[in-house]
Amino acid sequence: MQLKTVIFILLTISLALSEEVKSKKGYRLLAWNDLGMHCMDGNDYSVFSILPPYNNLVAQLIKKDGTPQHITSGVTLTYEAVPSLDGKWNTTSVTKTNFWDYVLSLFGVTLEADKGLAGSYVQSKTPQPLHYDSTHKWWTAEGIPVSPKNDDGSYNMYPMVKVVAKDNSGNVLAETTTVLPVSDEMDCKKCHSSTSNYDDAKPSSGWVNLSDPEKDYKYNILRLHDQKHPTAVAEHNSSLSAKGWNYKAEGLEATANSGTPILCASCHKSNALPGTGVDDIKPLTQALHSKHTDVTDPDTGLTLNNSTNRNACYTCHPGATTQCLRGAMGNAKNPDGTSKMQCQSCHGVMSAVG
Repeated sequence: MQLKTVIFILLTISLALSEEVKSKKGYRLLAWNDLGMHCMDGNDYSVFSILPPYNNLVAQLIKKDGTPQHITSGVTLTYEAVPSLDGKWNTTSVTKTNFWDYVLSLFGVTLEADKGLAGSYVQSKTPQPLHYDSTHKWWTAEGIPVSPKNDDGSYNMYPMVKVVAKDNSGNVLAETTTVLPVSDEMDCKKCHSSTSNYDDAKPSSGWVNLSDPEKDYKYNILRLHDQKHPTAVAEHNSSLSAKGWNYKAEGLEATANSGTPILCASCHKSNALPGTGVDDIKPLTQALHSKHTDVTDPDTGLTLNNSTNRNACYTCHPGATTQCLRGAMGNAKNPDGTSKMQCQSCHGVMSAVG
């Protein structure tokens, strides 16, 4: 008998036994992530940041006793790390990114290692609590700062967590596993790297030519922003200072060089970061997509606005490895074998998004 067949049989028996136990107790635990594939800036937050590590976990405990009912009290729900199928663990993030070194400058708060902006911790071998949200009638752990790297440094964009529900005596009522998808594949190296040979993105004063590729493209972007908007900081300094961001009037590159990283959402509003932004500046999504409408994709020679497939979006969004467009829509094929659905099928072309 093949090993895969044996594993399948054992899993089937295990699930059947598990369901029998849960059925006797009459509880069902549902858990999910409500952000889809969350993007984060990656390893380096010392230059600028678009998105912090931040993922949400949601759960509902249901008792099947006559009329099914949500359990809202008298229980404890926790989440913890579980190993991937190849036995690798993802139990910390502080060793995989310098986010915690710069969180005070970026977000105005001090956080202990592996604690997220909303107070939740990275999944670990120590169970962490979910809290009941009476507005949505679910249990939640918001802003878990999960990283797409295992503890050994290998990549896993789909780390799993186990959610456990216990009564006040510590008896397990139900448990389940779910995924916290996360990717650091979002970057701008293809055009803004000093080694890209893409002259359309080259600042007039030249590439910064830093040896660290994670810093290099970000500094090139700040230099280009200063070139196109030389008075941006000076014009909005009062608004920025009122919200706690103190940038140098000379510009964004000078600010980063002084040791203060730039939060893009400090000027450009972001739905992912409520309360940020300056009113008379374009929101982040609008600014980025409208600015790149007429940019030529170096691979195809088409402008991004004229590109009609996901490759144009994967230039910046996760992507080629992570496969943000996946599942039933991502895998659907036309009779000739080409992809039936593209990002543009729902979102429209670049100018529409902008």
